[in-house]
Amino acid sequence: MKIITSTLFSFLFAINLQAQLSIEITDPNNKGIEEVLVAFTEINSSKQYLKWTDKNGIIKTSISSPVILSISHLDYKTLIDTISITGNYQYRLSPKNQNLKEVVVTGQYEPESAKNAVYKVRSIGKERFEQQAANDIQTVLSQELNIRFSRDNATGNANFQMQSLSGQYVKVLVDGIPLTGKSGTNNAIDLNQIDINNIERIELVEGPMAVNYGADALAGVINIITKKTNQDKLALGITLHEESVGDNYSFFSEGIHSPSLSVNGKIIEHISAMASTRRYSFGGWVGNGSERDREWYPKNQWLHNAKLNYTSEKFDITYSTQKMQEEILNLGPVNNNNPLRDPFSIDESYNADRWMHQIQANFDLGEWNLQSANSFTDYERLSKEFRTNTITQEESLTSENQQDTIFYKDWFSRNTVQGNILQVGNWKVSGQFGTEIQYEQAGGTTLSDGSKDLWNTAFFASSEIGIGKSLKIRPGVRYTLNSLFETQPTPALNLKYNISDNLQLRVGYGRGFRAPSIRELYHEFIDANHNILGNANLQPETSHNFNADFNFTISGNQEFNISAFYNYINNMITYFIPQQATAATTYRNLENFRTNGINARWNYTYSNFTSNLGVAYIGRYQRLSDEYQVNEMLYSPEANANINYNWQKPRINFGLFYKFTGANQAYREILNEDNNTIVELQQMDAFHWLDFTIAKTFNYGIQISSGIKNLTNITSIQNNFTGGGAHSGNNTGQTAMAYGRSYFLRINYQFNQKK
Repeated sequence: MKIITSTLFSFLFAINLQAQLSIEITDPNNKGIEEVLVAFTEINSSKQYLKWTDKNGIIKTSISSPVILSISHLDYKTLIDTISITGNYQYRLSPKNQNLKEVVVTGQYEPESAKNAVYKVRSIGKERFEQQAANDIQTVLSQELNIRFSRDNATGNANFQMQSLSGQYVKVLVDGIPLTGKSGTNNAIDLNQIDINNIERIELVEGPMAVNYGADALAGVINIITKKTNQDKLALGITLHEESVGDNYSFFSEGIHSPSLSVNGKIIEHISAMASTRRYSFGGWVGNGSERDREWYPKNQWLHNAKLNYTSEKFDITYSTQKMQEEILNLGPVNNNNPLRDPFSIDESYNADRWMHQIQANFDLGEWNLQSANSFTDYERLSKEFRTNTITQEESLTSENQQDTIFYKDWFSRNTVQGNILQVGNWKVSGQFGTEIQYEQAGGTTLSDGSKDLWNTAFFASSEIGIGKSLKIRPGVRYTLNSLFETQPTPALNLKYNISDNLQLRVGYGRGFRAPSIRELYHEFIDANHNILGNANLQPETSHNFNADFNFTISGNQEFNISAFYNYINNMITYFIPQQATAATTYRNLENFRTNGINARWNYTYSNFTSNLGVAYIGRYQRLSDEYQVNEMLYSPEANANINYNWQKPRINFGLFYKFTGANQAYREILNEDNNTIVELQQMDAFHWLDFTIAKTFNYGIQISSGIKNLTNITSIQNNFTGGGAHSGNNTGQTAMAYGRSYFLRINYQFNQKK
């Protein structure tokens, strides 16, 4: 009996030692990696055996004693760990050469590795969004060199600059299609109205892309690549984000509350779909205001996304839609001076609504490829002023002229064919030919002389000439027909030369032509904080851009990049701001405007440590007119440092994000109190920004992150740019930049169905 009992006990003990072990290997985007080699070495016996991951990056096996794991793949860094107990384990591998792995699409004939692309394309992936626990695009891009954000507290909208040019010179695309916004006081897009949870990556191209994307792309392109539908499995994502606004936080009202839900997967053979929804609630910030009349206004957003895709061997088509609803409340101070009537306040609300529909198709024609991108965008912004009884909460509109409605409807169609033209020896010539049609209709209570429309029809062509493996030359030209103005062709020439396997040189030239927009010509924006009138006598702008980029891969884990740019704009359209607060600001043509700059970036990776360091020096020059000239080029420095450490075994990630923004200066023509035109040098002071984050990844797709944003506790900086007129509500000499140091907690759950 003892022998039987002993034998049975030993058998059960052996079964327990041979318990199941599950290992999942993923890339930085949490996708399983197929055909990863995992070597298991038993510590006690040195016995070794090998396993390969399946198509979902999974290995299931058994172990009877502690083992050393060696995880290796041709494209990823080798990872070593020790396992002594059974269970479920997940490992995230880092690419050996990030640039070689990155595939970009902006400005390309077909998806191309970033290293081989003619243009210098920088890609920021969703892994970075997660590291920063970003709620909006501004959080991510504000850490980049050559990009600066500002805020109009009177409307609650964010504006940005690239290469010291305003956002209206940057083409903002969603999957290659222009985005319509028109928020605030100019043509720039408010990037914070785009759902960052629906973004796969952001591709940045600094420099002219007018041949590819039109006149607005002088300073560059921001191409927002949305998440794709899953073709083989079901994925479910839930995110809860809670954040203080300075010292203000409560669970339901104060602070930031941002829950989101997404579902993605295959419906039937060849057809897949995804849908997501997100609510963003910002309770406002008291700051120097009062509990009701806050310095930063409360804002609520609903962001909805859906996508349906059909894919076959030779053809695929995708329909997608994005719906954005936004409400910003400007609650005024309570007036209780009259004891015979209820106290009241004069409040304002700004409501924006955008619905964008896209249909994109791709046809494989063998040596050639046909792509079609089409969209319709309906954008509306309502501003209303109303009187609120603070006892009964009853609301009634004030005078009719304090209500503002403006809408934009935009139809867009872009069709291109690209492919190989010829190949002789080591010469290879490919080309792209395309047409683009855009029709814009605008109307509303503040558009002078009623509704307006504007159409552009463009024809463009380019060729990429490859000579051996070292040289690529891409000439191109675009010609646009405009319904209001005579136009000029916009040529471009770009060159990429591989000096060696580790040295790359890119140089480029582009000419631009931009006709005034409907807003600049006709829009009237008048409220308590703005007094801006369009100018129907504006003339088109012409521009030139030169850029150069030198990239040196020092070793497999170090990369150094230095780049420079020069922009020249003739007849630049800008504001003319009078000194008197009661006089209207209008648009005018500046005689010429120039910017230049130089940037240096160093990327270093060692094991699980990554650092990205950079410095920039950006200058701007304005020739105001023959009568008023300034000969000084005004420069501003920048520096950034993004540092990340991935503590592999406990699966904890640390992130530090720093940006120094130097003082920004500009000359402006203004009207003084005697109604004489004078030139004034104005300045916005420098500031430092620092964020710290920590994230812990658990089994079963759960990640919890926390951290501190704005460690330097920035709220406002000294600024005398606004001298009245355009933003007459801000005459304090201070510009609101942030709401002080804040703290956040985020919980993310990701379920991926295993096949």
